[in-house]
Amino acid sequence: KPQTMASNEDFSVTIAASGRYDHHQDPSSHSSAAGNGSNHTAASNNVSSSSTPHVIHAVNVTQPVQSWTVLRDHVDFMTMDVALSSAISGLPNCPNHPSFDYTSGAGAAGGGNDADKIIQARNSAQEWLSAVLTVPAVRESPVMRQFLCYGANIVPPQFEDVAWINFTSGEQIGQQHHHQQQQQQQ
Repeated sequence: KPQTMASNEDFSVTIAASGRYDHHQDPSSHSSAAGNGSNHTAASNNVSSSSTPHVIHAVNVTQPVQSWTVLRDHVDFMTMDVALSSAISGLPNCPNHPSFDYTSGAGAAGGGNDADKIIQARNSAQEWLSAVLTVPAVRESPVMRQFLCYGANIVPPQFEDVAWINFTSGEQIGQQHHHQQQQQQQ
C-alpha cells in the first residue's frame, strides 16, 4: 500500500487535475446551532450560506516502484502551509483559495471565469508544492507524508461528480484552455 512511503526513496509530486466542488454544509449536522431543526429549510434555500465552492486537486505522487493519487482541497494546502511554517522557517506562503462568483453557474468548469480560477489555483498550488518539497525537512516531515499518502486512490463520494480540468506535462492543458478562450473573445 502507498501509505508507507520509504523515507530513502525519491518521489515526485504533480497536480494532475483540479476541479470545483460545491461544498454543501448540512444545517442538521450542527445540531447545537440548529436547535430543533426548524431552520433547516431556510438555511438550505440560502445558497451563499449553505454552499461554498472549493477547488479540489488530484495530486499524483510517483516513486520508482509505485505511484498513487490523493484528492486534496485547496484549503488543505493552506492548512499544510501553516503546519509546515510553524516548524520550518523560510518557506514560501501557499496562495489563498480563489473566490468564486455565485452567479457564474455551478459545476467545475461551468463558467470560463471559474475555469481560469481553477487553473490559476492549480498552478499556484503546484508551484508552492514544488518549492516546499525542495526542502529536505519538508520532504521528510510526517505531516507532509500524511498529506501525500492518506486516502490514496480513494475518491470520497462527495467528489464523484467533480468535472475535472486535466493537466498533462506541466501547464499544457491549462494554456490550451486559456488560448481557446482568447480566440473566442476575438
